[in-house]
Formats: sequence, structure tokens, C-alpha cells
Amino acid sequence: MRKIYLLLVLSLAIFNSSVAQQFQVSGKITETSKEPVPFASVYVKNTNKGTSANADGLYTLSLDKGTYTLMYKAIGFKTIERQITVSSNLIADQVLPSESYTLNNVVITANAEDPAYNIIRKAIAKRKIHLNEVKEYSTNVYIKGSQKLVGAPKKFFGRDIQKTLDLDTNRKGILYLSESRSVFSFRRPNDVHEEMISSKVSGRNNAFSFNKASDLIINFYDNLLFENSGLSSRSFVSPIADNALFYYRYKLIGQTDENGTTINKIEVIPRRKNDPVFRGTIYIADESWRIVGTDLYLTEEAGINFIDTLNVSQQFEKFDKVYMPTTTKFQFNGNVMNFKFEGYYVGIYSDYNLKPNFPKGHFTAEILKISKSVNKKDSLYWMNARPIPLSDEEKLDYHRKDSIALRKTSKHYLDSLEKVNNNFSLSKIIISGYSINNRYDNKYLSFDPILRSVFYNTVEGLAMKYGVTYRKNLQDRKYFSIRPEVRYGFSNHIFTGNVNANYFYDPLKRASVSASFGTEISDLNRYGSMSLLSNSINTLIFERNLSKFYKKEFANITTTRELADGLQAAVAVDYAKNSTLQNTSNYSFRDLKDEEFTS
Repeated sequence: MRKIYLLLVLSLAIFNSSVAQQFQVSGKITETSKEPVPFASVYVKNTNKGTSANADGLYTLSLDKGTYTLMYKAIGFKTIERQITVSSNLIADQVLPSESYTLNNVVITANAEDPAYNIIRKAIAKRKIHLNEVKEYSTNVYIKGSQKLVGAPKKFFGRDIQKTLDLDTNRKGILYLSESRSVFSFRRPNDVHEEMISSKVSGRNNAFSFNKASDLIINFYDNLLFENSGLSSRSFVSPIADNALFYYRYKLIGQTDENGTTINKIEVIPRRKNDPVFRGTIYIADESWRIVGTDLYLTEEAGINFIDTLNVSQQFEKFDKVYMPTTTKFQFNGNVMNFKFEGYYVGIYSDYNLKPNFPKGHFTAEILKISKSVNKKDSLYWMNARPIPLSDEEKLDYHRKDSIALRKTSKHYLDSLEKVNNNFSLSKIIISGYSINNRYDNKYLSFDPILRSVFYNTVEGLAMKYGVTYRKNLQDRKYFSIRPEVRYGFSNHIFTGNVNANYFYDPLKRASVSASFGTEISDLNRYGSMSLLSNSINTLIFERNLSKFYKKEFANITTTRELADGLQAAVAVDYAKNSTLQNTSNYSFRDLKDEEFTS
């Protein structure tokens, strides 16, 4: 037994030792002028392991002990290969020299067509092949989204903007910052499935981010882009669409050699000012005529809505024999009523599987699945899982807003918020209703307003229907509620009472179980198209008793659950004993000649 114990301890020690061999390689990627290179890619050569720098050029990469060749790559810069030996945490700063695109081997004669046109024609001829060569794939995706104000008026409709939006003294600041990690699956032509495994929103500890990998899909091998996206009433023509030559002019900026492949840098220029087209540069490899990078813009002149400029930047890496995007970045800015804003969404793709062999039923109407506890990951998890380091501004935003959010969940703070609301007054109980809220324990008790509980009909005369609702919110958006209700008619002297309880136990499947029992006065029109107030008005003013009532003794148990996407099922067991009721009052405000109450 002692030998087995020692062997177990030794095995655990070896396992812990092997796990502990993960080290952090980090650094800053800059230009020769020392300016940071934002969102540059860092990859281990001949693998799909990599990361991206943040907006300040900072990167972090987790590696096991060993020797590696790192590849530093960014659009417009030379790709640098660097060998490192990892035996501990390592600082590896890197300077990327600007790529020199030359025309040394290109002959351009006066009045001749620019050489870019020949390259574009070849890329167009290969467009469909490259569009369809990857039939399906799966990949891990990290998405970061940031939106911030960079200028705002002092006041808006009399409200202080700095205080309302929690900005700095210059009325600048981050409005929305979020991160998510997902497993994304795609199958041509349009099948997508995404499972979010972690999510974080600055200042909202229990919120889910709006990030979706499917929203970042953009494929310039498609003829038209951003169809039905809401970005514009028109779709935008790709620079290598079948009819692209009708919309674009092209200019070869230069060529460079990258690992033995000639890369052509081509400027794309709209032929007409207001055509739905891109501006900027596109990078195309010789011989294969594949897109290996984009730095393209949409502007107001192209007809985009809501924003002034949208930059679409993509970097590609070779996996097997094809190129797949490793970084996709949407960067935007705009100005609405003197609110100047900017932001970006960046997606980092890793661990591509180009032969996933998806099981039957993998793709359904459910395009995004949110795993349980997706928003419960702690800071240590994100420190290890985040491929893009946070900028100093983002660190400060997380720290400040998360601290405020934590304080706002404290008992003292929540009780102070509810102090005014929980104060009892006759006006509340009579006109609007009275509630006692305990946000800290997630308990809520509400009393119906008396004014809305009083009504009139010919069966009960003046009557009152009053109820109290108790609700307890549970974890993961589950809740339990119970509502007792009583009703009394002052003309027929009939008292009824019933209790309804509901347990909502699975929000993802919209599953619940409910039970009710007791007695009640019910309308023969079971859809309840005539409210008690409307019937009272019709009875007292127009001498028309439209609603027909009966007494019901009942017990009911119901359960409901989503069986498949869009298919909701319900099972109910119902007992009811009904009895007729007669008119006991014929009072109305006025006696109309051609009107009389019906039985």
C-alpha cells in the first residue's frame, strides 16, 4: 500500500511538473520609429498556435519549455522570423521594418494598362475555386469589442453628459468593452454553429457579450458583401467580384517576397464616387492568386449608415494548402449629434480543423449556444485565456467599472436603493400598487393597486378582484413565483379565491412547471378580449353587459419545454367544475331607450 501511495505522489509530482512548464512569452511590437504596431500577428512557425498584439502593440503567448521560431507579421510590414529558447518567462520585443514594395521587375510603359489589372483578372478567374475549396471547418475564436466616446457636448437635453455616461473630464471614455471565447463551426454555403464558452463585459458581472463569430464573417471571394446587414440599403461589391472591373480602378503599388512567394500590393480605387465599393489596399499572392491580406475602407460616400468610416482588415496564414484568416478586425468611427465615437471588434482565430467531420444534426436553427456559467470566469482564467493583452485604458476600465458593479451588488447599496421604493403610502396602494423589493436576496413582493381592482358588472354588481405576487429569482435566470388572488361581488355575495404557482427551471429550453387551484369567476370568452375595466365602462355608460361570467372550481398542473429549435411542447392536467351565474344588478348611469341588459 505504501509503494502505491509513493507511486501516486510521484506521478502527481511529474504531472504538476509538466503542467508547470507553460511559460509566458510577451513583448511589444513596434515600428522602426518606436511607434506600436497594433494588432500584429505572432505565430509559432509551422503550427497554428499564435496570438495577436493589442492596440498598443503588446502581445502575450503561452509556450512550453523548448526552442521555437516565432513569426511576426502585420499588413504593410516585413514578416520577421525569430528563434527563441523558452525555459522561463521571456520578454521578446520586436521591431517590424516597413515592407518595401518595389516595382523593380515590373515594366510600365506610357499609356499602357497598369499591371494590377492582369493580377486582378487572374484573381477573379480563381475566385470561385478559392471560395469553395474549404467546404467546412471549425476553429476557436477570441473576440474583443470596444466602443468609446472621443468627444461629446457638455449637456444633452439638459443632462450633464460627463456624469450620465461616466466619462472623464474631457468627456471621453469607454462605453462598452467585452471579450468572449467561442468554438465556431462553418459549412458552406451558410451553415453556422457557435458555442460561447466564456464571456466578460466591463462593469456588468452577470451580462453576456454581444460578440458573435458569425458577425465577423467576411469573405472577399463572395461577389457581394454585407448583404442584409443593416449597414446599408445596398450590398458592397468585392474588389475581385466577377464584375469588379466595372466598379474599380487598380494600381500596383509594389511587390515584395515573402517566404519565396511574391506578394502584390494593389490599391483599389472606386470608378465613381458614390458606388457601393471599398477603398484601400488588397494583397494578392502570385501564381495562386489568393488574397493574403486586406486593408479596405467603406465611407459615407459608399452609402454606409450610422458611421462615417468602416475599416476591414484581415490577415491570413497558410494551413495545409489553403489560406485562412487568423485576424479579422472591424474598426469604425462616426459623429452623431456631436457625439464623436470610435471602436473596433477584432477576432483571433486558432486551432483550425479543416476536416471536422461534423455529426448529423450539428447545424440547426440554433446558431449560438451559450454554455452554462459562461459569464462566471474569474480574472485568473482571463489572464491565461486572453490572446490579446489589455491596453492600460482597458485595464483601468475593467478595474473601475467592475469595482463599481461589485459595490452595487452589496446589501448596503441595494437596501439604500430600495429604501424609498419600499416606503408605504396610501397613494401607492390605491393608485399604482405597492411593492417590497429585496434585491440582495432577489425577493420581490407586490400588491395590486386597489383602484384597478374595483369593477362593475351585472352578475356581481360592484366587485373587487385583488391579488399579491411573490417572486424569488434564482441562479442562471431561473425563478419561482406564487400569486394568491381573491374576488368578491357585493351584489351576489359570492367569494372566490385561488392560488397560482410557477417554477421556471430551464431558461435555455424555456422550461417551466406551474400549478393552480381554487375557485374563480371566469369569462365565457376564454381569450379575455374584454377587460374588466372595458366591460365596466360598457355596462355603466352604454348599458351593454358584453362579458358573460360563470363560476369555476378548478385544479391545474402544466409543464412546458422546448423539444427542438422553434418547437415548444406543453402537457397539462386540468380539472374543472363550472356553474352558471345570473344577473343580480341592473344599475347603469343612464337608461338608454334601445338598450337593455342581456342574461
